[in-house]
Amino acid sequence: MVVMLQFVVFYNGTKEGIMKEILEAHRMEAKEMLFTEYNEEAHINHVKESSYENGKDITSKLYQKLKELDRLDDFDKAMGDPDYRDKLIDDFFS
Repeated sequence: MVVMLQFVVFYNGTKEGIMKEILEAHRMEAKEMLFTEYNEEAHINHVKESSYENGKDITSKLYQKLKELDRLDDFDKAMGDPDYRDKLIDDFFS
């Protein structure tokens, strides 16, 4: 079965396709969501897990960068001070 998804919004009398890139990139997920019951708890757990994994990745990248730059004092301070760690992440990756 082929399902064609098209989202359209009417704006000032014209129609524009919206979310096209997102839906094309996540086509299988979008189709699955159309045919399955939404499970809020599972969705929340997925978002939490994804956020946790992203946080681990960015923190690991920060520590690698500080080590490469031989900024061991910043490395030590970031390990124990979440606010300082967040500042460094903003400085390096924003």
